[in-house]
Amino acid sequence: MNKFISHIVVLLIMAVCAPAAFADQELTVRTIEPLPIDMTARTMSRNDLHGEKCGLVKVQCVLDGMVFRGNVMGEVERKEGEYWVYLTKGTKFLQIAHPQVLPITINIEELMGSPIASAMTYRLVLGIPDALYAAVVGANNANANASAAAPNPAANISTNGTMKGKVVEETGEPLIGCTVNHFRNSHRVTAIASDIDGEYMLKNVQPGDIVQFMYIGYRTKEVTLENAVPKEITVTLREGNPKKMEYLVIDPLDDSRYYDLDGNELPERPTKKGTYLRVKNGQPQKFTVK
Repeated sequence: MNKFISHIVVLLIMAVCAPAAFADQELTVRTIEPLPIDMTARTMSRNDLHGEKCGLVKVQCVLDGMVFRGNVMGEVERKEGEYWVYLTKGTKFLQIAHPQVLPITINIEELMGSPIASAMTYRLVLGIPDALYAAVVGANNANANASAAAPNPAANISTNGTMKGKVVEETGEPLIGCTVNHFRNSHRVTAIASDIDGEYMLKNVQPGDIVQFMYIGYRTKEVTLENAVPKEITVTLREGNPKKMEYLVIDPLDDSRYYDLDGNELPERPTKKGTYLRVKNGQPQKFTVK
């Protein structure tokens, strides 16, 4: 018990000293890209002063208390693991600030080749200094362990950067030779193929990385690893055009994300009849609302 209290005290000291320790380090842009099949900017739209729909940037970062400046329309919404920032059409720059890191200005047009479009949803994944990330995740784990009734969210977290799993079709049959692409900061790190059992294994995986699963005759699925790397992910691919993308955000520390089968994230647990996806303990799982 004394050891646990000492651990909490150390984390509190780290939190107090963090601004001095990390103030000379910057946020980094890991990924910024449009999500053409994510309809959130249309279904949960926000209009500019001229009545035109804004673009929505879903900014994924573990830090709380981030400040966004630029052509921001309305209040920034803090969701689980991300911020929803509505920007007016034609926005080229976005400034992001936090007391523990140096502020940055993102040149959206330079990184994507075009400014923010009306009614389009985007994903922006931010990286933070390694030491700050370790302090934040350590504090989150300590808070989780402080409650005896709380489940252990770290049960499926990889500690060595290795992530393995299986690729299957909807019947549960393994997909042999599925291409598994591992991306970091929009650059491909490696590409492998699933084995005879549909299994794969990736090494040197980091939070914020993207893993893409491609198979002829099936929709491509792109998985963003947020906040932590899961030890294992079983991925189900649906038959269809490989150019038809499905997106999924997996966070082993967060069980509150819900999606429809096309990969569109839902704002809350669905109540309408149908089949949906929920990410639980780092694993995508289907469930049905009757």
